[in-house]
Amino acid sequence: MLNSGSSIDFYSVDYLRYEIANHYDKLTKISNQTFDQIVKTEYFIVRGIKSISEEQISEINCRSAHNLVLDVDLDDIAVVALAKHLECKLWTSDGILIRGLSKNGFKNTILTDELLEYRNTLENRSRKFK
Repeated sequence: MLNSGSSIDFYSVDYLRYEIANHYDKLTKISNQTFDQIVKTEYFIVRGIKSISEEQISEINCRSAHNLVLDVDLDDIAVVALAKHLECKLWTSDGILIRGLSKNGFKNTILTDELLEYRNTLENRSRKFK
């Protein structure tokens, strides 16, 4: 997915790196990879993502995101605030988050299968014009 070329831009907050590092043990166990393999995989994943500092996100978007996730998962404030800041879809497979955000009026989310379909549509259009 992250190798979509120029058809899709991926963004995350700086917190992503901390979050990944915070789960190295779990990632090692569920993936049957060594620590070094996990770090290498992380490098290849993260290099395709543009990182935005949380400080660059407006206070209004942060407060709005806080209200949206207050009864869902406060750990998701930064990514929801970033989606609002960039006026883009939030890519997540977290069903609880999607349902909670939707209930609270935020419907700008996209699942992986929807994102793949979107990317394939873009690629097919691009091929027609070459």
